Amino acid sequence: MTSATARNVVAISVFFGILSLASAAHAVVIEFGSTIQNLPYAEDGLSFTKVLANSPMSVTGFGTDMALIAGTNFTPIHVRATGVTPFNLDTLDVEGLARPWRLESSSGAVFNIPSTGTINLAAQPGWQSINYFDIIHNPAEPNGTITVDNVAVTFVPEPTFAGAATGLVLALLAWRRRRLV
Repeated sequence: MTSATARNVVAISVFFGILSLASAAHAVVIEFGSTIQNLPYAEDGLSFTKVLANSPMSVTGFGTDMALIAGTNFTPIHVRATGVTPFNLDTLDVEGLARPWRLESSSGAVFNIPSTGTINLAAQPGWQSINYFDIIHNPAEPNGTITVDNVAVTFVPEPTFAGAATGLVLALLAWRRRRLV
């Protein structure tokens, strides 16, 4: 096999591998359902759990409008949102906020939440292809509360065997055809 043919084989394999990945990506918005419950909570491939067992955080609200709500006097709060596969944290709504809170990602990125509103992390470095993100309040200041809703994530597609195998088979067929001609 010549180096040009080898490059073609690699290019075709990469093309079909990427093609198979593009179809597997999907975005979801976590709206926290319509039932009051304590953590852990799971919805659409994202699970929310307490990292610190005594973190006073739950899914609660009024009627069918639920949100992830936490409040404390002097207790640290640390909740982790973990995906079933790597994901990009695109946006989330902070509907209520008192005292300092921050988000930390599995990549090490930190975002100090400045105020209520929609936080757009899609273009911020460190929030793509993460395995989890944390919502954290350290009780340096008492009475910290936060309300989080509409967490939008895009699950990052993982390479599939079928996509890679299809690319390899097509590359081998192209190589064999060139060899026969």
